[in-house]
Amino acid sequence: MKKAERPKRSIYILFPTAEEQGLLGAEYFARNPLIPLNKIAGNVNIDGVNFFGRTKDFSALGAERSTLGPLVEEVARERTMTLEGDMRPEQGFFFRSDHFPFAKVGVPAVSLRHGDDFVKPLEGTALEFFSNYTAKYYHQPSDQYYGWWDAAAMVQNAELGLAIGLKIANAAAMPRYLETDEFADADKKRMAK
Repeated sequence: MKKAERPKRSIYILFPTAEEQGLLGAEYFARNPLIPLNKIAGNVNIDGVNFFGRTKDFSALGAERSTLGPLVEEVARERTMTLEGDMRPEQGFFFRSDHFPFAKVGVPAVSLRHGDDFVKPLEGTALEFFSNYTAKYYHQPSDQYYGWWDAAAMVQNAELGLAIGLKIANAAAMPRYLETDEFADADKKRMAK
């Protein structure tokens, strides 16, 4: 980035392993951080990318729990995208991915999910794969690369994560969990250190 565009805070990128074995990599880092937890402003999790096609909407699971919410809303507005809530709360996705160990230690966290309002409607193999992804492909040998994947959708997903990360890095105040959230006490504890 050009010097004038660089964020006020550093951005730390973590690629944890063993998510499928119980979030082991993220759990280890959250319990043994390389930088103090009270210096980590927020966590933006991208657990898999959208390869189906660019969307007009997305969700950031957990955004409503902290002051990250308005930052995520601002990113959506800037891109004229619709910000959706948790479309499948019964599946507990907020509690099943690599951002969750950070939330447990009080770091405000969001997990990006692509939407389903595709710019170009899905058809053929992409539609079949999308419709059956969780039931037939998720964490299965068939969950692999295919030639029909849309790289522009992956770029859109990554750009959303970067934009949210930059908003966090440039925020005047450290993001915090809302007083009413279950992670507020852990947030207070980490900031008191």
